[in-house]
Amino acid sequence: SGSKDPFALRRQANGIVRILAERELRVQLGKLISYSHEIYLKTPVAGKFKEPKIQRFSEAGEFFSERLQFYLRDVLGFRYDVVRAVLPGTFGHGDEVADIVKRAEAVREICASPEFESLFIAFKRTKNIIRQAQDKNYEISALQPESTFTSEAEIAMWTELRRLQGSYLPLQQKRSYLEAFKELAKVKQPVDNFFDSVMVMHNDPEVRANRLGILNYFLDTFNTIADLSELAPETK
Repeated sequence: SGSKDPFALRRQANGIVRILAERELRVQLGKLISYSHEIYLKTPVAGKFKEPKIQRFSEAGEFFSERLQFYLRDVLGFRYDVVRAVLPGTFGHGDEVADIVKRAEAVREICASPEFESLFIAFKRTKNIIRQAQDKNYEISALQPESTFTSEAEIAMWTELRRLQGSYLPLQQKRSYLEAFKELAKVKQPVDNFFDSVMVMHNDPEVRANRLGILNYFLDTFNTIADLSELAPETK
């Protein structure tokens, strides 16, 4: 649009987001912005903007991110933490509007389930531990066989995570998000036991690296439908 009216631009962007969501179009916002920009570059007025392409793309992404947040919060009524949990970190990755809405619906439902509270806390704790390890340049091991583990809690958690991989990931790929979350709930007890009985930041570098490896696998593999570390157990 050639309009300079910010309110008109917001209305137009809101309309685009709504259409993508309500018609369940499998279109990524990042690709839509990029495609629109390529068309715009072929128009006579394109030369009046001197900003680098990456800057224009970033600004457009931020603008549509704001409109998407507005749609999720103010139109659909999702909680602020649910919106934060499902929004993509960067446009071009996981920014299909209809899919974001579907993931938000699944997250909203599990937020009302008491059994998920400890999982929200576990993901938040895991994320903080991994961040601390990275800040200290600690080694985080790749996947290791059970023989490298030094406690029953490690073995139990690793065994459950490997089992869960075969049930959770296929459901995620099919976009059966609520069913995937219900599978994820089954890891609650092994995770609770792990944190209750294992010192992750052990003085032995090899032991510490293996324990960090378990947590890193847990975070990378199962914190994927939404960033569950962003969720607050209590309704805000």
